[in-house]
Amino acid sequence: RADQLELKLRSLSPPPSQAGAAPSAGAMAITLALMEPYNGLIKKGMRMSRSNPSLNASFGLREFSQLKKGTALEKSDSTPELAMTHIDLLGGNGARKQRQAEEFFKHKKVEDAQKHQEERILEEKKRQRKLNQEAKRRRQKEEEEAKQLAEEERLRKEFEYRAEQRLLETHREREAKVQEEREWQGRQPVIFGSC
Repeated sequence: RADQLELKLRSLSPPPSQAGAAPSAGAMAITLALMEPYNGLIKKGMRMSRSNPSLNASFGLREFSQLKKGTALEKSDSTPELAMTHIDLLGGNGARKQRQAEEFFKHKKVEDAQKHQEERILEEKKRQRKLNQEAKRRRQKEEEEAKQLAEEERLRKEFEYRAEQRLLETHREREAKVQEEREWQGRQPVIFGSC
């Protein structure tokens, strides 16, 4: 539907040289094409401007939104219908408006203070969370380093123990060989020199 409307608009739009001229038949056709979805409004007695096509398109935005969403638009009760200004606060629009403005600005000041307090609390929580994460990361790093040092120390002690055991084993073997050599020498016949 949008593509058909765009093609229709292009075919009916006036050339650029006539842009400042009075509305032509093409412009009227564009207006009628844009008004097509809103024929029901005319039947109800509502009139739409025929001079500007963009007004025709924007005439039914609220109804379009309500139809699209399937719900009626509701006004929020938290905000007043018209925003209070400092002129109202000074009494430029009457005493009643001045009282309303005073209450409005007092309420707004309280809300702003609460919002600022909540933002400060959130910032403090973020900062504390960041500090906790950094502390946790630091503790984990220290624990890893301590584990690594302990493992290195265990490996060093194990290496030293094995080296000491090998040295003791070598010393025992040497003593055993010396003992065996002595025993072998003791079993050999003794040869005396000539007399």
